[in-house]
Amino acid sequence: MRIKGAGVLPQHGAIVLQLPRLPLLKTGLNDKVPTNLNIEKGGTGTMRTCPKCGREYQEHPAISRADNVTEICPDCGTLEALEAAGISKEAQDEILKTIHETKKGAGL
Repeated sequence: MRIKGAGVLPQHGAIVLQLPRLPLLKTGLNDKVPTNLNIEKGGTGTMRTCPKCGREYQEHPAISRADNVTEICPDCGTLEALEAAGISKEAQDEILKTIHETKKGAGL
């Protein structure tokens, strides 16, 4: 039996199916999908301003624990999570510093 769009990778002997691409459905969620992704740097390509701290950022936003709706910067999201876990302010600052140094070292 022959399936249209199917093939075999000779080096692996695997069956490959090529399915047609489906258009995105128009929903409220898909309207928020950015079209200019900066994937290499882990960003969305869209500049945002955090309503909590006022910092501009391009990374994927976090959702605030205060209302489970508001999009905030990743740093504020991390700090909210650490605060909810009962981590001291000093430890929160150290953890955030470590995250920034790790990202910088990884080129992100």
